[in-house]
Amino acid sequence: MSKIEWTASNSSSFLNGTREAKSLAAAVRAARRYIRYELYGEGKATIFKDGNPVRRDECSIHTGYKWEARTDF
Repeated sequence: MSKIEWTASNSSSFLNGTREAKSLAAAVRAARRYIRYELYGEGKATIFKDGNPVRRDECSIHTGYKWEARTDF
């Protein structure tokens, strides 16, 4: 079974370390929720599978405050 983790940050705050999730979808939901409520709606989340980045979600002025997901690592 793969180990799924996530972390999030913006220009002024960050999550210290990573948090585990049961699935990729659960990690995305948790990371976006963290950004929405703890980082005031703006930031980047990185999802890791077995220690390797597999997805980055961003919501910021650069994305027009819409969620943008990248998987090209």
